Amino acid sequence: MKPIKIIVTAFGPYAGTQVVDFNELGGHSLFLVHGPTGAGKTTVLDAICFALYGETTSTGRDGKNMRSHHCSLGEETKVVFEFALGDGVYKVERWPEQERPRQRGQGTRVQPAAATLYQKGVSCQDGEWAVLASGVNAVNEKVESLLGFTAAEFRQVVVLPQGEFRKLLTASSRERQDILQTLFHIDNYGRIEEALRESAAEAKKQVEKLSQQRSLILQAAEARDAQELEARRHRSEMELKEVAEALGKAAEEVKRRQLVLNEAQKVEEKIKEKEEAETAWIQLESQRAQMEAAKRELEQARRAAALVDLEEAVLSRRKEAARLKQAVEKSDRELKTAREKKQSADQALKSHLEQEPEREDLRQKLGWLRDLLEKIELLQNARQAENQAFAVLKKAEVRWDQVQKKVADIETRREEVMKARLAALEVAAEAGAREKQYRDWEENLQRRQRLEELRQELSSVQESYQTAELALSQAQEGLNRARGRYKEVQDSWVRAQAVVLANQLVPGRPCPVCGSVEHPAPAQAAGEFQGEDALRAAEREWQRAETGFQRALKEFNSSSAQKNTAENRVRDLEAELGNVAKTDIQRLQARVVEARRLWQEALKASRDAGSLASELQELERQAGQAKEEASRIEKEVKDAQAKWETARAVREEREAGVPPELREKPVIEAEIRSVQTRLKSLNDALENARKDAEEAGRAAARAEAMLQGLTNELERTDTRLREEETRFYSRLQENGFPDLHSYHHARKALEEIAEMEQAVSQFERALHTAKERYERARRAAEGLPPPDLPALAAELEIARNRWEQLETKKIELENGIRADQKWLKALLKVDEKLEKAEAEYGVLGRLADVASGKNSLGLSFRRFVLGALLDDVALAASERLKVMSRGRYQLRRTVERTRARGAAGLDLVIFDAYTGLERSAATLSGGESFLAALSLALGLADVVESYAGGIRLDTIFVDEGFGSLDPETLDLAMDALIDLQLSGRLVGIISHVPELKERIPARLEIRPTEKGSTARFVVG
Repeated sequence: MKPIKIIVTAFGPYAGTQVVDFNELGGHSLFLVHGPTGAGKTTVLDAICFALYGETTSTGRDGKNMRSHHCSLGEETKVVFEFALGDGVYKVERWPEQERPRQRGQGTRVQPAAATLYQKGVSCQDGEWAVLASGVNAVNEKVESLLGFTAAEFRQVVVLPQGEFRKLLTASSRERQDILQTLFHIDNYGRIEEALRESAAEAKKQVEKLSQQRSLILQAAEARDAQELEARRHRSEMELKEVAEALGKAAEEVKRRQLVLNEAQKVEEKIKEKEEAETAWIQLESQRAQMEAAKRELEQARRAAALVDLEEAVLSRRKEAARLKQAVEKSDRELKTAREKKQSADQALKSHLEQEPEREDLRQKLGWLRDLLEKIELLQNARQAENQAFAVLKKAEVRWDQVQKKVADIETRREEVMKARLAALEVAAEAGAREKQYRDWEENLQRRQRLEELRQELSSVQESYQTAELALSQAQEGLNRARGRYKEVQDSWVRAQAVVLANQLVPGRPCPVCGSVEHPAPAQAAGEFQGEDALRAAEREWQRAETGFQRALKEFNSSSAQKNTAENRVRDLEAELGNVAKTDIQRLQARVVEARRLWQEALKASRDAGSLASELQELERQAGQAKEEASRIEKEVKDAQAKWETARAVREEREAGVPPELREKPVIEAEIRSVQTRLKSLNDALENARKDAEEAGRAAARAEAMLQGLTNELERTDTRLREEETRFYSRLQENGFPDLHSYHHARKALEEIAEMEQAVSQFERALHTAKERYERARRAAEGLPPPDLPALAAELEIARNRWEQLETKKIELENGIRADQKWLKALLKVDEKLEKAEAEYGVLGRLADVASGKNSLGLSFRRFVLGALLDDVALAASERLKVMSRGRYQLRRTVERTRARGAAGLDLVIFDAYTGLERSAATLSGGESFLAALSLALGLADVVESYAGGIRLDTIFVDEGFGSLDPETLDLAMDALIDLQLSGRLVGIISHVPELKERIPARLEIRPTEKGSTARFVVG
């Protein structure tokens, strides 16, 4: 960060506006801020710090206390600071909280603190300022983000003010760590620490997870360890071998019993087959008579089937004869109809032949109309020329009317614009007054809203006051009760002590209290007495009540003060506002809106007046152009009038040769089409009549021939029908059917006959098969005794149950062995992973502990990196300190713990070459401390810039400290500061030491006056 310009107004000793432009330094990188004590040298640093952070260089001075006592009440305290950071240029404007005159009425008001941060050339035209942040908190956060420093860190490494200069040298290890972390951006190393911790935690979690898995496996396997699990698996394998042998023997017994049972079942089946076969044969023999009747019915159906073809031929011939009879009747009717149509067509043809004279007249008229059409075309051309000339004339007249109207409209608009411009100028003249009225109402609204807020605050404070008042009253009552209780217990305890002493009195011996040897009225016990414990309890209760009362009193006083302050603020603001204080806020808001509308209306009227003036000038130009156009169009109208009159004369001449009713081409064309249509209609009708007559003749001949053919065919069909009926009835008698009824009764469908034949055949085969089955079964069962099947099945079931029990045992053992093998395999796998995870955790856990500072030095990885950086800082600082201390002192980092429970690694000590020992920096004298602190600050700036990613320290300010140096040491310190110019840093020294004024050519001279201080650069 390099300062460009700082402007202060009514700030500290500067009553007016003071500009400090650092560009006036030219090429000088070292300058002196010089002036007498109290002139305002440190105020320059205060202004920079205040502009950036809202704080001064001293924690004892608040920003609102920096308002100048020399300025008038109307002057506003403000600081503007421009600075460069990298390639960017920034500006901060900041106002402290301050008392300002009221805009209306007497008295002052509190203006709250405010701040705005800008950047040049961002999101706007080059050279303009863009707002980056607005508001005190937002600007503070943005400045810290840009510079990388908090206000305290800025005072330790950039601006080194009085009383703060040596803090970096004497800071604690923790404070120095915070500063170095900000300067060197070592967040990556912190992330490495965090990554190691997370990795170690994850590795530990993995070890615990695997251990838990191992325990769960053993728990599921119901074993204490792998050895027990292995032994159980071995026992199961031995038992499985024994069970397998017994299972083989049991299987052989089951097989033998099954063979015996199978043989017995076969004998049982043969005996049963004989009984079933005999029953089936007897049942079929009982159906023999029924089958004989079915055979006779089948025979009659077969004879009837032989006559079906003859019957169907007779029926078909009867249908054919009926069809031909209907066709003959229909053909006779069609012949009569055809003869009637032929007579009608002949009559129509004769009528059309009689219209030949009309057709000839139409042909002659068509020729005459075509000759007339040529004359009509010439007439139409003349009419078209006349119409075109007339249209040109009308267009010219329309344009003449339009231009005349345009001239009139322009004149009308010009008068309207002149009137509107005069009205706008009148309204625009009131813009200032309307703006002032709007600003006044807006301020009244803001103050009225502030009054409402103060009234609400007062209401809240009054409630707190009443609560505090009630609490104080209750605390007072509690205190009184506690004090009275303590007094009672104390009196009781004193009386008890007197009784104790009285009991110890001996006649003739002195009293230990009063010394008297006479004891006329010793204290007597009366009722119960309070002991020392009760006294102490009452005393503690009194003290608690006293503490509660004091606390309630403090709260009451605070609430009372807040109530008075709130009442005064409300009362003062109500007095300022007057009647406005009683006005409703919504009414004030409406007035503000209306006043703003009137002001905006005046501003718009001002803009409108300018635009209306431009429009008026444009209208005058348009009027001149319109008049020129009117003269040109007037000539065009006259020329068009002459051409139209000539075309009209030609049209009248050609109309004289054409009849009035036929002067239009569409009329002639329509008449031609009418004649053509009539002629075509007559010709077409004649042709159609000829065709209809010829067709009617042919149709009548066809109908007559058709009738004759159908009549002949009907006679032949009747003869064949009679012959076929005679043959059919003869065959009925031959096949045993006396009449047609008996034939129909015996007749069956072919499918039904086939079913009957199949049923008879199946019965005969079934009877034969049943008899053969019975004979085979009888021979097979002959001489076989019935077996005892239930006994044999019971013996087989016993053998099978024995085998199943052994098989179940075998399966259980095999499943147990497989489960144990699975648990052993899983346990081995988990043990391998657990061994690997424990080894990994051993490494990562140790690394994480070391990186997080769990070591003998309490040194974390981040602090170790900062220690290495601090070594570089100490080395760079020692180079300057050795020169300025004439080789005596060096800065060194120590890794020893300065406190038993504190972290080590960032503490600095001084190595004294005269003694060869290290000692604390706090043991240095004032001048030596200044040199060491200056060397440390300059070394820190060198190292920060040398590391990529570090904050660039382009500027450093040193406030005082040079007065504690002897002349020779001062020369050495100045040589070191002058060397800084080679690095391009800007170094500002604030001091009143006269020798520095002689040594440093560039100075910011501060001069105090009775009306405040002034500052100016002196270079040369």
